[in-house]
Amino acid sequence: MKKTILLLSIAFVAFIGCNKEDDGRLDANAKIYINADKSVTRVYESTNPDYLSAREVVKQAILLCNTYGEMGIGDWNRDTINNRIIGSSTWVVAQNGTLEIGFISSRDNILVTLDDRLHVVDTIAYVPNSIMIELEPKVTESYNNEDYATCYSLFDKSYIFRPINGAVYLELQKENKH
Repeated sequence: MKKTILLLSIAFVAFIGCNKEDDGRLDANAKIYINADKSVTRVYESTNPDYLSAREVVKQAILLCNTYGEMGIGDWNRDTINNRIIGSSTWVVAQNGTLEIGFISSRDNILVTLDDRLHVVDTIAYVPNSIMIELEPKVTESYNNEDYATCYSLFDKSYIFRPINGAVYLELQKENKH
């Protein structure tokens, strides 16, 4: 009898788990990860003394600012093992499981530090607009096609940040190369 109840319980949990993506909605707890661009940054030390390392960006970022608004970066947003910022589920998925396009369609994403009075001290990294422009239609199309596995994969691996400082970022912005 105990074995039967145990087997039925396991089967029920497996059945529920398998149907997670079949309800026509994204998981309202899905996260988005902004990973360090491994092609231009080192983990522990920067190749440019004016920029922070990937790990230091993750440790020091306090705010993500963009054309959509500002998102606070707290300790739970920091993954210093994998050198990435963990975005809240509300950045990409509404509570009803529909796609939230605010962050996905935003531009001019910068990670900044703040002083004790909550004024911006400096820009320490940015998400290239080219990445945001490339990913927006991919995420939207995947969502519209109910291909949630692709949505989650894009949320997990495709968004990247590059360390920079405010002066250099402003130059890139002037040249429209950000």
